[in-house]
Amino acid sequence: MLPLVLAMRVCLIADPAQCHDLPPLPLSGGTTMIGCALAVQIEGVKWQMAHPNWFVARSRCGPVSRTADL
Repeated sequence: MLPLVLAMRVCLIADPAQCHDLPPLPLSGGTTMIGCALAVQIEGVKWQMAHPNWFVARSRCGPVSRTADL
């Protein structure tokens, strides 16, 4: 089983055309796809609370090789 990572694309609220991809967040080795889906929600909220002028436009959780195409 490939290690799972969380990838997020974030955009500026004042100008939604200004977006960038955050570095993938590696998850612990025993994380399941269900745990990965929960991590997407939890980490997305944490990030948005720390960056109030931005929003998470897209997120993906999966094996390292499949998150590159956000």
